[in-house]
Order: sequence, then C-alpha cells, then structure tokens
Amino acid sequence: MNLDLLLFSFNNAWFGIDIEQLAAITPYRDDEDDDLVSLERIFGGQPRSYREPRVISVKGDGAGKMPPYRLLIEAPEDIRNVDWRDVRPLPSLLEPFIRRLGVWGVLPLDERLILLLDCHRIDHRLRRKE
Repeated sequence: MNLDLLLFSFNNAWFGIDIEQLAAITPYRDDEDDDLVSLERIFGGQPRSYREPRVISVKGDGAGKMPPYRLLIEAPEDIRNVDWRDVRPLPSLLEPFIRRLGVWGVLPLDERLILLLDCHRIDHRLRRKE
C-alpha cells in the first residue's frame, strides 16, 4: 500500500503530509485569519521569513470534531509516492511528547529523515490563536 506525501522543510527539518488531508495549496497573501496556523505556533520558535510562503488548506476530519483550517508552510519541495512499509515508528521515549504535535512516524528518504505530520492529530490548542 502506498502513501502520497507533500514534502516541505521547516527549521532544517523535513516534513511529509498525506495529500489526502489537503484541499488546496495557494500562495500566501499576508492574511491573518483565525483559521491560518503557522508552524511556529505548533513547533515553537521565533516568527521567521519565508522565501516562498504557501498556504495549504487542510480538510476537516469529516466527523465534525476538527474543522478545516489553513497551514502556512515554505513552498513544497516535492510530492512523493512512498511505500507504507518504509515508515518507521517514533522512538517510544519521544512518542508521548511529539504525538500532540501531529507527528506520527518517520520516513527515511533520499538520505533524509521525513517527519510524518497528521494534520488531524495536531492538538487543537496549538491550532488556536491566543
């Protein structure tokens, strides 16, 4: 079984998101709507400048528990089709801490480690504006 991933980087780390969770990718237009979430809000760190900012529209979960929202990322690097069997679990020591950030696995790919991000598992408190 395969998985199609949207690949992008943030703060020298690589991430992959299942494209089935995404509705659209659009250029960032400097808007600050309540449904726009930055990766800094999720993973911490200082606000940064993006070279080619893009907004990915994340579909709701379909059950009404998680509404759609938008995520600000650096321009995607690639869309890759990968085999599920290549996905590795998170180290058990880190799993309780990193799961609330939406990270569910690691994928070794082209001499990089890709952190797999489930947009529906990101703790809702991290997606909400203060």
